[in-house]
Amino acid sequence: MAQLVQLNKLEPEFAKLDCKLVTVFREEKDGVEGLKKAVDKTGFSPILLDTPVTATAAYQHENYATYLIDKKGVIRAVFDGTKKERPTGELLLEEAKKLFSN
Repeated sequence: MAQLVQLNKLEPEFAKLDCKLVTVFREEKDGVEGLKKAVDKTGFSPILLDTPVTATAAYQHENYATYLIDKKGVIRAVFDGTKKERPTGELLLEEAKKLFSN
């Protein structure tokens, strides 16, 4: 959840780069109700729910990676993470500035 709180605070900086932030939950055992709690707790939106892990299973097997994807849908950077340890919002913003600044 810490990453979502950070990303929510940094969203205006990502917006300046014309970046859209989206999160896909695959581990939310409480379904839609758990998703609503995450939105309420972090302020981050949109959060999508992938149950029963059909889409995320295609590209994420054991880790909890974070991706920077360009407007053409090309993955430009991948940051490995675990369920508890994910890249910071600041790290993601720093890399987004390198990749997407005009």
